[in-house]
Formats: sequence, structure tokens, C-alpha cells
Amino acid sequence: MTIVRNLSFIMAAAFLLATWRPSVAQTPQDLQSLKAMEAMIYTGGCAEVVDQLRDLAQKYPRNIQVYVLLKNALVCNKELDSALLVLDYLTKISPEPMLRFTYYLDIAGVYLKKGETEKAAQQLQTALALAPNNPQTYEQASNTYTGNGYYPDAVKLLQDGRKKFGSPVLFAKQLGQLYEILRNYGDAAREYFELLARDTTSEVFVTGKMSELIRLDSDEGFETGLKDALTEIAKQNPKNSDAHRFVGDLLMSQGKLDEAFQRFRLVDSLSNGEGKSILYFAAVARDNGNHGVVEKACDYLISRYPQSPFRVASRFVLGASYNDERRYNDALAVYDQIAKQSPSERDVAQALFASGRTKLDGLHDAAGALTLFDRLMKDYPLAAVSVTARIAAADCHLALGQATVADSLYAAVSPQQLQHANQEELLFKQAELQFYLGNFQQARDAYGKFMNTFPKSVYVNDCLRRIMLISEYPDMDEATLRIYAEAAYAKYRFDYDSSQALLDKLKERESGSLTEIAWYDAGIIDWELGKTAESLGQFDSLLVRFPESSHAPLALECQGDIFADINRDCSQAKATYESVLMKYPTGLNLESVRKKLQRVERVLCTPLEKPKS
Repeated sequence: MTIVRNLSFIMAAAFLLATWRPSVAQTPQDLQSLKAMEAMIYTGGCAEVVDQLRDLAQKYPRNIQVYVLLKNALVCNKELDSALLVLDYLTKISPEPMLRFTYYLDIAGVYLKKGETEKAAQQLQTALALAPNNPQTYEQASNTYTGNGYYPDAVKLLQDGRKKFGSPVLFAKQLGQLYEILRNYGDAAREYFELLARDTTSEVFVTGKMSELIRLDSDEGFETGLKDALTEIAKQNPKNSDAHRFVGDLLMSQGKLDEAFQRFRLVDSLSNGEGKSILYFAAVARDNGNHGVVEKACDYLISRYPQSPFRVASRFVLGASYNDERRYNDALAVYDQIAKQSPSERDVAQALFASGRTKLDGLHDAAGALTLFDRLMKDYPLAAVSVTARIAAADCHLALGQATVADSLYAAVSPQQLQHANQEELLFKQAELQFYLGNFQQARDAYGKFMNTFPKSVYVNDCLRRIMLISEYPDMDEATLRIYAEAAYAKYRFDYDSSQALLDKLKERESGSLTEIAWYDAGIIDWELGKTAESLGQFDSLLVRFPESSHAPLALECQGDIFADINRDCSQAKATYESVLMKYPTGLNLESVRKKLQRVERVLCTPLEKPKS
């Protein structure tokens, strides 16, 4: 459709306006057609409705709804000149100033799609003149720029509006988000902090945004201005705890833990937080694997604030850190201290549970762990963790070789009393128990039930692997699968010698999934026994013999974990994680590896100075 034809169409509509009063209302049939055409435009069927809308526009030349839909269809169909003619007509027939305001914004948007930025700017100024004292019009006008990818122009428009209305905090949220898109994280931080300083209700939003900026900054290969901005903000606001907290978060992301700890001590003193900020620092450090500084921070909190309500929480963080370091007896000592000193039954119950898990998972003392879980259930039956302790008690019986007892205990737990994650754990363990016992059909059914019930669970891949394994070894091969099931159950019972002996039988096979899995599981067992050199060797054997195995990327990830968490070797850990991403781009563990690689680069490796942007 040419511009001339559209111009004649508009002139014909004008002639109709001059000769009689046109109809605005539609017939029920036309109304139904409009709804159908609106749906087609929404789903991309624009070309099919343009001519129909033109006919309706001639029939109802003062019906704004018809013309708006026609405009939408034309824009969607990339008939931009025709859309401009329709929008110009809409500005003439619309009685409400704010309606005309939106049409001028639409005209500007069409010009931007055409690349005619000067004409777009003129239309935006025409729109703004309709409501010169309303700041919201500047936000809407800037959205026209951002919606078409003109982010610097949107920034300039908002800055002009800020000057006009004389408010330094006006448009701070919008400007911060625009600077973030432009990867100017320094100016984004300044805007967000200004918003927080003027509006305390925005604390959650700003805190989240600052965390996001710090994460984004660490991923960039150039200097984004964030470090200078946060340092400047803290210097200009020496008594503001938030300003120093953001600097502390940045230092932690850079692996500068001693500096970060000093900064959080300052934050705590400014906010009179009784150690709350120190607890936050310790928890983040623990999650990042910086266990030495965790102990330092928790000891400081406990000694500095003898009456702090965060003392117990800090001890739980410290105990978890000791567990991560395999300092199991130290972890037990911390939990025992909580159980003896805390007046809160909830804390005591949680400490008993943590002690039980440490004995079972760390020290492999299933009988000792069971005693603690039984005590918890008997003395604190109303504690929330008491229900979870029932699952843990069943784990202990299973580890002691009492599978029938474990099965009955699992079955006695009501899923409705559990949190979602514990419901997944319970159902998965019930399926695993059947696999250990060699009841493969029941196990496959249970794994299938799990996948249907929790399709997004972290256990889904494990269930899928088990189902595929069971399907691979039917009938006559079931005896081979039973060897592996016995090895898996022996490993669960911490009978590592028996498990390794059974796995060695499977390693002798030349091919098959069980042979690959045998090498992988053997590496896991050596790792759990602290035999890291032997573990690396097992994983190497798997990678050499079966480089295309689905367990190969998992083995590489495990090697990266050993290099990172045990050997504390930055270069080897980094290279190993990177090799997973390069060699196995479709591996199921890619997301996990990416996160670990980022943590190694931020914490373990000394960050290099970034070039200026």
C-alpha cells in the first residue's frame, strides 16, 4: 500500500466528517470482529487484518479503537509511513490531551523505528508540552526511547527532566536501570544509593540492585566504575552503614577478605547491630569456602557481643564451616556448646540434628547419630526439625544394614509435615532403598513416580540415570546390575572396602554404563576417604577410557572441586572447570561448573586489574 493511497484514504475520511455526523458505535458483529483482529495482531497475524481494519476505519471514521488497532497492525506489518498518517489523524480526532500525548509518543516511536531521531525528539517535546508540570510524562517519554533501544537518549531526557523539576532524586530508579543496561555500573550505583538515601522504603530494592551490580561487575573484563563509585559514596557518607556495607560486599566479591572484615566491623559499629553484619559476613564467607575467616569472624562476634541474639546463629555457621573443612570433632564441639547453653528448645533441637548429621555423614558413626536423633524426637517432639529427624533416623538404620526398619520408618513419615525439599528427599531415598536391595522394578516405578511428582527437582537427573541403568540390564544381565547395587549399598553403609572390591569387578568389563560408573564411584569413595591423589587417578582413568561418557563431565567437575577446595590451586581448578565447559557443552552440570568457576576466579585467584572502559 503506497503513501498516496493512504493519503487519499485519510482525505476521504475528512470528507465524510464534513458531510455528515459519522457513527462511532459498532454493530455486535463488528465488535466481535475487532476483538478477533486484536488477538491476531497480538499473535503476529498483522498482515491478515490490515485491510479489514481499513474497511472498518472508513465505516467508523471517528472510532478511536478502530484507528488504534489499525495503527498497531501497520506498525507490526512495518508499514511505518502509513502508521504515521493514522497517528496524525488520531491526534486530530482525540478530544483528551493525554490521549493525544500517547499518540505523539507513538509517532516518536515510529520515527525511531525509521531511524529519524530528530523528528522523534520533536514529537516527544510536543507530547511533553501537553503536561508540562507532570514528571511522569518524562518517564513515559523515556520509555519510548528505551523501548526502541535508544538508551543514551533516554538518559539525557530524564536528566533534562530532573533539572527542570529541580529534584536530585527524581528518576533515580529509572536512571539506575538505564546505566545498568549501558554497563555503567558506577553511575547506576550512585543513582540507587541516592534513591535509598531519600527513600528508606526502597531498601530491599536497592540492596538487591547493589548485589546485582557487584555480581555483574565481577563478570566484566573492564573497569565499570563501580569500585570508584562505592568508595566515593562511602567517603562522602562516613556515618552511613549502608554505604560501607556495599563496599564490604564488593571487597568480598574481589576476594579481599581481610579488608572486607574490617569494613563489616565498621558497618556493625555504625548500625549498633550487635554482630548482625558480622554474622552476614561469616555466612557469605562460609558459602564461598573461606573457612579461615569464618572462624575469625564468629570468634569476634561471640567475644565482642556476649549478649548478642546472633551468637547462636554464628555458632551454627561456624559448625557448618568446620564440617566443610572435615573438622568434624570441632563441629560437634560447637553444636554441643549450643545444646548445653542455649535456653531455646528450637536451638537445642537444631543442634542435636546438626550433631547427628555430622556423626552420620562426617564421622560415619550411624549408631551414635541414631542416638542423637532418637533423643531429639523423644525430648523435642514439637520442634520443626523433629519430623526431619525421622528421615535421618531411617538413614541411620539403612546405614546400619537394617533396610526393613528403614523402609518402615520412611513410610511412616507424613510428607504433608515436611517442607518441599524434604518431601523430595524422602521420596528419592525410598526409591534408592529399593535399588540397593535389588528390587529393580519397584525402584524404577519409584524413580518414575518421583520424576512425575517433582519434575524440577535436583534429584531428577539421578532418577533418570537409574532408570536408564535398570533398562540397560534386564533379565540375564540383572546379575551384573545386582553387583553394582550391592556396591552402592556398601558405600552407603560406609563399607568402602567391600564397595571398592565390587566396583573393581565391574571395572574389568570392557564396556557398558556400569564400567564407566564404577570408575566414577571409585573416585568418589577415594575422595570421601581423603585419598585425593587416588581419587584424581580414578577420574583420570574414566576420562581416558570413556571420554564420551555422561559421567566424564562429572568426573572433571570433581577434579576441579579437589583442586579448588582441597589443594587450593587456582590455576588447576580454573583450567579444569573451563575444560568442562569447552569439552562438554551439552553436559548436565554446566550451570554448576559455571558458578564454581566464577567463585574460584573471585575468591581463590588473585583478581587482575581491569582495563578502563
